[in-house]
Amino acid sequence: MKRAVVFFLLLTLFCVFNAYALDSKIVDLRDQVLGQAQEIRGLMTPKTKDSVVLTAMFDSCILTATQLDAYFSMLGIFETLTKKDSGESAIKFITAWLGTVKNSNKLGISNLDAFKPAEKKIKEQVKKLKDSFVALDGLIDVELRKFSALSISARQPKN
Repeated sequence: MKRAVVFFLLLTLFCVFNAYALDSKIVDLRDQVLGQAQEIRGLMTPKTKDSVVLTAMFDSCILTATQLDAYFSMLGIFETLTKKDSGESAIKFITAWLGTVKNSNKLGISNLDAFKPAEKKIKEQVKKLKDSFVALDGLIDVELRKFSALSISARQPKN
């Protein structure tokens, strides 16, 4: 019975986390942020008055995409769990990483709020990027709630 419960828990974790990696909302948002980075790069011309703003926005996009790529890679941790390991340490590690991503987004949003670009198309790009970061924070909150529930189930005593 004990083996069946552990096997079922691990099978559930394996299926859930493989599905997370394919979760289209986060992957789509990552792709959207990378698309915005390309748009921002296209706005970087020698004539622009807002080159510092554009450079900071581009860097922020690349950082966010890289952090999300790392998150997707970390989900593979759950494939390496043994039957004796509940995955609680992996859950803590990934939730800490998501907290770091969320803090980076918070900093990115506050930086975007501080920018006062001169050009209209750059103002629009700042708003678009800020909206993406706000949406990402919402998705991270959803992920953190899922991990919280998994953490509680991982702490349940196995009979």
